[in-house]
Amino acid sequence: MTGQINVDKIGARSDGTTALTINSNGTMTPSKMVYASFRTSANTTFTAQQLVTNWEAMPAPATTLGESMTHSSGIFTFPHTGKFLIKAQFQQNANGGARAYAGGSIQYSSDSGGSYSKLTRTLPSIYGNGSWTTAYAEVLIGITNISTERIAFHVYVNGSTVLSTSENGTLCIFQQVG
Repeated sequence: MTGQINVDKIGARSDGTTALTINSNGTMTPSKMVYASFRTSANTTFTAQQLVTNWEAMPAPATTLGESMTHSSGIFTFPHTGKFLIKAQFQQNANGGARAYAGGSIQYSSDSGGSYSKLTRTLPSIYGNGSWTTAYAEVLIGITNISTERIAFHVYVNGSTVLSTSENGTLCIFQQVG
C-alpha cells in the first residue's frame, strides 16, 4: 500500500510551533538550524596572541542556512541553544623569517566575554620568510545560555605573520548539529 502526505510545515507541539518547513522544491529546513560561514575581510599582520576581529559573512555563492551567528569586533553569539560544530582555518605567511609556530585557537566564554578559555589550539610552524602554513581547528560544543556564551578566534604566532584572506584562506564555520 502506498500513500502520500502533503504538508508544508510540521509542528513541534500542539501550540502550533513549527519544527520543520518544506518548500515547493522539497527542501526541508528545521526551525532551529544554523550553518554560517565567515572569512576575514582583509589581510592582517599579527605579532603575538591576538583576537581576530575583522570577520565578514562569506559572499555568494556561499550562503547561510537557517539563522546566522551574530558577530561584533570578533566576538560571536548564538541565535539559540543547541550543539554546534565550530571549524576554523588560519592561513598565514611569515613576515621577516621562520616562525616556530603560527596557528590559532577557538576560545569560549560563559560569562558574556569577561574571560575566555581555549577550547582547542593548533600550532604549525613556518620554515622561512615568505613561506605559508594553514592551521585547522574544530570543536563540538553545547550552548545552553545564548545571553552569556560567546566564541572568539585568536591567532598564535611568535613573530610577525600575515593572516591571509586570499581565496578565503582564513575562515570559520558554525554548524548546528543538535
